[in-house]
Amino acid sequence: YSGNLNLTKGAFTSLYNNLNYRFGLKLHFDKQAMDVDSLVLANAGGSKYSGTITGRGGILFDGFKTKIIDLRFNGDLALLGHQSQRITPFFHGDLFIGTDGDWLLTKRGDRIFFKGNVLIKNTDLVYTTGEESGGTTNKNFNFVFVEDSTKIDKELARFKQVLSKEKDLKKQNEEREEPLNFDYEIGINTENNAKLVFILSQVANQKLIVEMRGDLKYSNFSEETRAQGAFELLPGSKLEFFKSFDAAGFIRFESDVTNPYLDIVATYTSDYVDPRNINVPPQDVAVKIKIKSPLSELGKSLAGNTESIGVYIGARNIQNNIRETRYDYADAFSFILMGKFKDDLTAQDKTQVAGQTNLIGNTATSFLGSILTNFVNSAVGDLVNNIQISQAGEFTKFSLSGRIQNLRYSFGGTTEVFQNIARANIKFEYPFNPRFIIRLERKDPIIFFGWADKVSEIAFKYKFEF
Repeated sequence: YSGNLNLTKGAFTSLYNNLNYRFGLKLHFDKQAMDVDSLVLANAGGSKYSGTITGRGGILFDGFKTKIIDLRFNGDLALLGHQSQRITPFFHGDLFIGTDGDWLLTKRGDRIFFKGNVLIKNTDLVYTTGEESGGTTNKNFNFVFVEDSTKIDKELARFKQVLSKEKDLKKQNEEREEPLNFDYEIGINTENNAKLVFILSQVANQKLIVEMRGDLKYSNFSEETRAQGAFELLPGSKLEFFKSFDAAGFIRFESDVTNPYLDIVATYTSDYVDPRNINVPPQDVAVKIKIKSPLSELGKSLAGNTESIGVYIGARNIQNNIRETRYDYADAFSFILMGKFKDDLTAQDKTQVAGQTNLIGNTATSFLGSILTNFVNSAVGDLVNNIQISQAGEFTKFSLSGRIQNLRYSFGGTTEVFQNIARANIKFEYPFNPRFIIRLERKDPIIFFGWADKVSEIAFKYKFEF
């Protein structure tokens, strides 16, 4: 047989991601060969990104079986969008990818092989761990539907019986078919910063928000799957764990691509005012949570590993990672929740910590930051993505940060800033490319001499990779 087959204006909705696509195809047949002159797959709605993948190549048949496959693909395509949440409620958002060079689909012998580099162009994904469920299960009732045999259509019953036998025969034939031997080697790289949000607890609003860059190799040969690679957390990553923590570190893929290993340090910083002597200048205090666990065990790691949480006193010790040994796990949580250590807590404070409700005073002020962050972020997006408010002696301290395209900024200080802008802490950071970053910053010195003493810095960071 020789001839042409053209398909134009084809359209479908994928069952896997609920996105709409357009499809076109031009084929030329010549006996046992089929040339793919043109293959076009394009987005047609359901995502804020739109792309097109094109393909070409040929297939050689041996009877009704494929003998040789040689196809190439190039372009970009949205794989997830806002419509995808209906299909995959635990993993949704925007995912827009592209080819980095050609993707190759080949067959030689009895194995099909796919090789290609995937370029992650734009990513904003939400992953819910599924530890909590809003649904309920009823175990007290059994519902049984009984059919009235006097109303059964006998001809319809015979027809159903014939269909059932045909399905059983088809199933037996499918079981006899040879399994598909499919190998692949996929490289995944980020073109822009990839953003992922891991929802740890929907009830407590605990989540890990990461902006990352890196690469991953994912392969399967003879049913043996391997995943290897790492993504570095970039500035702007944070852990929402009662308060907002700055997060830094890596997400590594070692075997299971769906369960990466987290090597992250999350840091919450605030001022401590000694309630026994409020005239002493406030101290810089940090609580650091060191996470070293698979993603599947992240909740358990945060709640159960008491040695992973430590308190650090003073700017120098915070910077040099020198832990304060006199404060333990309970002190760390007390400071996160109340801005005080456990020996400072009054009877009323202890009641508030135990219930974590009706929080007043300093605690209400500090929790206001997370409420404002969610409200402002929903209105302006990443322009303002983190607000922190805390009480420091007679002053209320605040800080806000965000991003304008690739330019990151932070601005903060005490309420005195509104009378004297020179007392503000300001930072701008701009990545020219993944390896070169410039930072301008005006901040308090490590050795502190007074409110008006500020240090201005310009820093260049260049990363060498070899």
